[in-house]
Amino acid sequence: EEEEEEEEGGEEESSSEAGLDEELRRQLQETLGVDEDADSNLSDWDDDRMMEAEEMLAAKVKEHRQSQLKKQKAEERREAMHFKLRVLDLLDLYARRQSSNPLVLELFVPLVNGLALSRQSKDMATLTERITGLLKNRLCTIKEYPRANLDVDAAHVAFRKIHAWMECNDDTVAEVASHCSLFFVKVLLQGHTSAITTDAGLLDVTVFKELYGQSLTNFCIKKNSHLKHQYFAELFKRYPGLGWLLMDTILAVLPRCVNDYRQTVVLSVAMSLLQQRQWLEAHLEVLQTHAAPLQRVIAAILLSAEGNEHTVKTKFLRDTLRGLLLLLRVLRQHRPQLVARQELGQAMDTMLQSTAAQRSAAVKSACVEVQKLLQAGPAEAVNKDKPQKPQKKNKKEKQPEADEKEASASEEEDKVEKDEEGAQAAVKQANVQSTKKPGQGKKNGAPAAPSEPAINGTPKAQPQKKQSKTPQQKTPKATPAPAASAAATPKSGKRDKRKKTRDEE
Repeated sequence: EEEEEEEEGGEEESSSEAGLDEELRRQLQETLGVDEDADSNLSDWDDDRMMEAEEMLAAKVKEHRQSQLKKQKAEERREAMHFKLRVLDLLDLYARRQSSNPLVLELFVPLVNGLALSRQSKDMATLTERITGLLKNRLCTIKEYPRANLDVDAAHVAFRKIHAWMECNDDTVAEVASHCSLFFVKVLLQGHTSAITTDAGLLDVTVFKELYGQSLTNFCIKKNSHLKHQYFAELFKRYPGLGWLLMDTILAVLPRCVNDYRQTVVLSVAMSLLQQRQWLEAHLEVLQTHAAPLQRVIAAILLSAEGNEHTVKTKFLRDTLRGLLLLLRVLRQHRPQLVARQELGQAMDTMLQSTAAQRSAAVKSACVEVQKLLQAGPAEAVNKDKPQKPQKKNKKEKQPEADEKEASASEEEDKVEKDEEGAQAAVKQANVQSTKKPGQGKKNGAPAAPSEPAINGTPKAQPQKKQSKTPQQKTPKATPAPAASAAATPKSGKRDKRKKTRDEE
């Protein structure tokens, strides 16, 4: 069977070579202008023609070989691409089903290296997209990350290698490396998101400060650095405790920044730690440690900017003053005794006299607001920081007015009810008087023919109860009851219903 397979393979190769030979022969005939069926005597060709034909044949054969090599290389690249994509599919499946396996951490370094290589060729754009999606959307978003049987030393080695790619000049590779670096921090912390120094899980705090501290220094000092401040902002947002560990590095490099933009963005990243109030209230000791040097550095930055105000843009001064305002508000609320009133007051006086404050209303208003905060006492500051709720006060003020309206309405209803009762009593009395007149005439022997008022008196008592809607028909004209009933005219639908039911009863 093996011999038969070898024979079949040999026949296929020979047939393919024969096909190539036939194709090459056809191209050579076209080049020389020789017909296969024509009787051409090459012996009639002279030496010059033979030399020319030889050169043409050599060029044609070389071109044919190059085209065949290109086709072969393109086919090899296509097969290699398909193979790599299938491997990525397997890795994606493994990351989904074995996310808690420590071997997952060994996938990051080769994938980041492969991403950097794929970015060098435009033909590998599909592979670049697949690797980027696998790292950012699958591996870096694992919720059940490895916890048990974790090789801490190997994890820190991979952490170093991946963090080095953050300074790559390729933005795509650097961004993916930043996400991967944050994932390694998450895994090594082992759920200790509020870590400072004493409680950092498996993370080596020394290694962390070395890597991110050096990156911060390079971003501030090196002009050609490709790092972005968003990498540090995301770290400070997720893990504020680790951000406060880098505060010493920030305070050391802020005065040495290469330009005002980087100085401002680094200061804004540092001030973002003050906006995480929940974490800050649980760790107020960081204010005790860093409040004084932070105020000192900000004051020095403002004074240096005032000395070089022709090179400093107004928006950078405004952002720096906003950061100072945020710091002062936090200190007034939690540690008012740490406010450097004298030093900051002198800096604000100098800033108000500068041309930058005269040129920009925003800078001037920010300086004035800082002065007001510095002049306010601790108790006054705390009371001012408490949010006022004017709506509750308005409700309390409107409550007595509503009570008075309700009381007056109830009094009017009582008066109306009393008037109605008086009118009904008058009607009953009139009806009784009208019914007694015919009885008295019978006793005295007088004729039984009643007078016209007596005849009208007895039948008019019943329709007056039915037609009680109009107050004028309730009582006869001889009684003063109509005036009382007219004064007791109801003013609402409820009173009409109540009066109707009473009349019917």
